[in-house]
Amino acid sequence: MVLMSAASLCCALFLFQSPSVAERRGQNNSHGKWVKNKRHLIEHVRAHRWRIVYLAEEIIHVGGARYKSVDRNLLKRAIFEHDEMKITTDRKLLRTLGFKRMVASHLVDLWGVSLSNEDGLNDSYGANILKLMNKGDQRLEQKHPPLVLEIVHLADKIDKGSDPITKHEELGRATIVASEYLSNPLNKEYNPTLAGFARVIESRYEQIIPNWMSSTGFRKSIEK
Repeated sequence: MVLMSAASLCCALFLFQSPSVAERRGQNNSHGKWVKNKRHLIEHVRAHRWRIVYLAEEIIHVGGARYKSVDRNLLKRAIFEHDEMKITTDRKLLRTLGFKRMVASHLVDLWGVSLSNEDGLNDSYGANILKLMNKGDQRLEQKHPPLVLEIVHLADKIDKGSDPITKHEELGRATIVASEYLSNPLNKEYNPTLAGFARVIESRYEQIIPNWMSSTGFRKSIEK
């Protein structure tokens, strides 16, 4: 991926100084009950990754022949790079994308704030942070095979639609379950096959995810 131009980088650095007073006030009032600081958010991302490990194994099992050629080592690497932009401390990578501090520091202020509309992310300060963060994630994903990314992205969607913290708190609105989203022809990621895999896994989500890495376990850990 081509690096941002000097002009674009300067613009991005200016953009991420701080939101308006009114916007920051709205963000603070929208904090979720459980993710209240950077440490909580980092723990949340790490727990999410471990849930993806379990969900990915189920996807491979349910998908059968479709994923027979997937290299487990490459899959594991991709899983533990998933959402890396949220918690990375790589200063070079952060500066390249226009961030002066960890993205997690921004995301804590944006936790529980709705930043999207029917057309996707809006034009707010917070949405622009997410757009640049997503560019960083796409850069990290470029080296992974398509089938590996398909598994990681499907597991991510299943967890976002099934885990209570993510489903009800993170985006400021309830997240639609993966099977519903992927089975809707109006969505750009419409895929009946993957929707079928998701439906099977969602039906036993609570049996697949160990209690210690569920939302209940996460909540106990951040209360200590």
